[in-house]
Amino acid sequence: MKRKLLICTLMIIGLLSVILSGCRKKYTPIAIFQYEENEDGTLTITGLTDKGKTETEITVPSTLDDKQVKAIGSGAIRDNVQLKKVVIKEGITSVSSNAFLSDYNLTDIEFPSTLKEIGSNAFTETTWLSRKQNEGNEIIVNNILVMVNETGENYNVPEGIEAIAEGAFYANEKIAKVKFSSTVKTIGNYAFYGCRSLTEVDLNEGLESIGYCAFADSGLKSVNLPASVRALGKDAFLNVPDVTYGNGKS
Repeated sequence: MKRKLLICTLMIIGLLSVILSGCRKKYTPIAIFQYEENEDGTLTITGLTDKGKTETEITVPSTLDDKQVKAIGSGAIRDNVQLKKVVIKEGITSVSSNAFLSDYNLTDIEFPSTLKEIGSNAFTETTWLSRKQNEGNEIIVNNILVMVNETGENYNVPEGIEAIAEGAFYANEKIAKVKFSSTVKTIGNYAFYGCRSLTEVDLNEGLESIGYCAFADSGLKSVNLPASVRALGKDAFLNVPDVTYGNGKS
């Protein structure tokens, strides 16, 4: 009798152990981001999973699977009408072209201080951009000039701006002269592409890089590059006949 009682007791203890073990089981959260690994081992967000596409608020983390996230890729989170708020965490340096294009209901975006580059049309057709356009003429994120709503013939880049975003003045038909502030370091791809009325630019000493096709097919006939320029993108001055450098050489 005692033997049977002992066996029953052990069986009950075993059953309780299984039940409690199940209660303590840790479930892996469902991923909401797709990504690809870059050559340097960092990650670029390339899209949302089916789960991610249902979220109204997302936080883009600085690490995924123990690897550093550096960028939100081209078109990664576009055409998402569910999305209302995005928090981009510290450590992310780039938001690529069309990243949030046509996310019509996207109203609130929190940017990290580490963000250095914004691609063309990254926030086009979002509530966030519409609100910013209503708030002021210039849209600036960190020290990046994203776009200017309206320009006259002459435009002075505000002091403190370090980067002109990709496509910031793309095909602007009014602008004729641009004076760059002393703080500008980079001019993005296609920044002044197709600005047919643009005939004069005053580039600042301290400017370090000019992107692909930045001034291509503009109205410029000549331009002098400061000696500080170290990187010049392909076709940056396509169809500009006279390009000289700080030392006077073509």
